[in-house]
This record gives sequence, structure tokens and C-alpha cells, in this order.
Amino acid sequence: MTVKELINRLQQISNQEMTVVVDGYEGGFDDIKEPKFIIVYKRIDNEWYDGKYEQSSSGQGGTIMLLLPR
Repeated sequence: MTVKELINRLQQISNQEMTVVVDGYEGGFDDIKEPKFIIVYKRIDNEWYDGKYEQSSSGQGGTIMLLLPR
């Protein structure tokens, strides 16, 4: 999902005071902490239980993405 797509979907919500949450570590839900931008690269051989992207250890050579941490 792109930032533009996310904004479009959020603008369709009538209750703009609604709380936004993310999945909890093992269950339930958590509040979003401060959003931040990170540099990631797409993993080629990730396991089904791992995420599709990995954070760049060098901070270079990837794509900048918005991270919404819990």
C-alpha cells in the first residue's frame, strides 16, 4: 500500500477521532508509536512467517518506507 492509498482510505472514515492500532506481538492489539521512515530491501528467500522486507543495516541501497511501530 502506498502513502497515497492509505490517505485515501483514511479520508473515507467519518470518525476522524478513531484510534488506530496494530497487531500485538502474540495477540491483541497495540497503539501505534511515533511513525518513522526506514530504509528497507525486499527479501528474496524469506520464510512464510517472516516479513517481506528487511531493514537495511547500512542505511543505503534500499527503498524508504514508512514504519508504524507498535
